[in-house]
Amino acid sequence: MVTNGPRYFLFNSGAQAAATVSGERKTFGDLETRWLATLLVEPGTANQPYAERTVLRTTTYVYEAGEEVYELTAPTGEIYIMQAMSQIVDAELSEADLAGLSERLELPTGWTYAARVLDDDLIEQTDGEAVVVQDELTNT
Repeated sequence: MVTNGPRYFLFNSGAQAAATVSGERKTFGDLETRWLATLLVEPGTANQPYAERTVLRTTTYVYEAGEEVYELTAPTGEIYIMQAMSQIVDAELSEADLAGLSERLELPTGWTYAARVLDDDLIEQTDGEAVVVQDELTNT
């Protein structure tokens, strides 16, 4: 089993298509959960940072103009916008730390990390599949 929290979403709003997954609910102690996506993980890569993973989901994420976003750029030029900050590895990590995270990450050759403020709204939409990457702190 791989821990997936605590995690804090960074987009301003989002919508999940109901047909993506069952939405089945389960309760663990006092915590109610809902199935929102299926993550396909190749054997042996569950905790491998900077590996592309496919998530089966249909979702729209909205990042509003004037907000700071955090971008991880692969050597191929593919840009990944951070959707969730994680406190799995570092319980003290805060959103205020994200702008300077490039000093802390051990980026593979050719990868870059940068923060920028949006001039316009950024709307990211997935239609059945999304590709996600996590850093070594499990930020997604």
